[in-house]
Amino acid sequence: MQKNEILKKLKILKKLKMFKKGKLFEKFEKLPFIVKFFIYLIPLFGLWYVIGLYYVKIIMLLVKEFLSIGGYSLTNMGNMMYSVISNGLRIRLDMSSSALIDFNIVPFFALLFATKTKWKRKLKFSLIGFFVLLLMHAITFSVYVPYLLTQSEGLYFVYNLSVILGPALPFILWFLIAFPNEKAKI
Repeated sequence: MQKNEILKKLKILKKLKMFKKGKLFEKFEKLPFIVKFFIYLIPLFGLWYVIGLYYVKIIMLLVKEFLSIGGYSLTNMGNMMYSVISNGLRIRLDMSSSALIDFNIVPFFALLFATKTKWKRKLKFSLIGFFVLLLMHAITFSVYVPYLLTQSEGLYFVYNLSVILGPALPFILWFLIAFPNEKAKI
């Protein structure tokens, strides 16, 4: 064997030892937060592309229950098509491409996973955050549908408030989870 080949094999062995001892993990932990955030964000978005429609189906189940309280009837017509009926008015909702609408789940998980904390804590709070965001999305849509039918100013205000808070909610949740001991400084 030539000296170069031996050196290459030694480098490979060192890398394997580094991986076994967790040094590769240590290097990952030393990456800047924003880099780790994007490392998690990209595969999570790919996963979301596949499972996002199931999330929408869960939201629509909750929306159906919320709307029934107000006397609205939501019917699944198949292929992610829904019909809402109230007082003789009917609208049809096509939710087939709604999984690509940013429901803020992906950035929330990427923020949480990129944060330096124990995985047990990350998993616990990812479940809590998931249910908070799920509830927020279901309530937002439950307010939007009656607004479409009634054009009520009160519903319009509540819907717009949720649209404004929606993009900020993952960051607010992440901040509360990642920095529980921080006090607000005004």
